[in-house]
Amino acid sequence: MTERLWGVILGLLIGANHTIRVAALRDVGWYFAHLAEDMATGMRLHAAGWKGAYHPEVLAVGEGPSKWQAYFTQQYRWASGSLDLLFNHTPKLIRTMPWQQALRYVWIQLFYLNGLTLAVGAGLLMLFFFTGVAPAEVELIDLFIFYLPLLMYRQGLMMWLQRFNVRPYIERGMLWAGRFLTIAALPVYMMAFFGAVLRKKVEFKVTPKGEGNASHESLMLFKHHLAIGGVLLVGAYSGLLLGHVSW
Repeated sequence: MTERLWGVILGLLIGANHTIRVAALRDVGWYFAHLAEDMATGMRLHAAGWKGAYHPEVLAVGEGPSKWQAYFTQQYRWASGSLDLLFNHTPKLIRTMPWQQALRYVWIQLFYLNGLTLAVGAGLLMLFFFTGVAPAEVELIDLFIFYLPLLMYRQGLMMWLQRFNVRPYIERGMLWAGRFLTIAALPVYMMAFFGAVLRKKVEFKVTPKGEGNASHESLMLFKHHLAIGGVLLVGAYSGLLLGHVSW
């Protein structure tokens, strides 16, 4: 974590396998006990002036969750921890970081506000279904024209960045599975956002990894997905009855 190399000032500590000098940990009060303990510790190290070096070689291979229960638990903890950092720790810690590094930490944490985006989007739909009040008057074709350049830019950027993956021969292409998993986690991020705002206490749970976690999974794991879908279906049907329809 302490090599002074060109460009490593932008390095982040966000969960990858890492080695940290004892002197650095002692300087910041050791590993930070937090839901996002890796990022929290990394931010404290970088705020204190320590620098890291990225080694782009596979030295260790970890396992991820193979069940929905484990995946949702992991994502809820990551979202809750990142939002707690964003609301309560990041504003102070980034003051002594280079602005590029501070921006990257903040950008990662802002990702979990996608849960708030889901809540706002659903709320605006319900507002239109029951009152006819629309947040914007944009024709579908116009929306597509305006959105297409952004969509093409994002897709092109994602494909270009894949050249920097440690295993580009595996981690390349459209990566549909990853996109689907991100969408599936949106209701989890939404609940994490509300929990962070209400300061709900979240226990740290180690995510079960690998195929050995063969526990039975219930449909109740998707209760938030089903609830949101059910509410929107009722709203859409009510909108049809009330004549609040718009393409």
